[in-house]
Amino acid sequence: MENRLYLMLIEAEAASSTHLIVGRRYLINCFAVAESPDGAKAPVDSFFSKFGWRNIDIQKIKEVPLRLSAIPTPELKEAARKAAEKGVGYVVYDKPVNGGPANAARAKTKPVNTKPANTTH
Repeated sequence: MENRLYLMLIEAEAASSTHLIVGRRYLINCFAVAESPDGAKAPVDSFFSKFGWRNIDIQKIKEVPLRLSAIPTPELKEAARKAAEKGVGYVVYDKPVNGGPANAARAKTKPVNTKPANTTH
């Protein structure tokens, strides 16, 4: 099988941070290179847990084109580039989600308009 680029919308609770409020939930757009959606989702919990995230919930996953021109913002393009190079790249949005996972659907259209706290790999 061939590796593909996947984009996941994740909601998780900040357990430790210099930029975020500990205990609040935040949206994360995460790109991962894998052979399948299940392969992209498999390491998410352990990957984000080691960076201080808890109660990690993958809201949505989709395969995205490898063309960076199809990705709407510079932060997401940089995260996609990092995923292509290192396997994972992500953007954390610094506006907390009100409530828990049930409210993530309402927030799904907001991340593009929200300035990210950081982009990393």
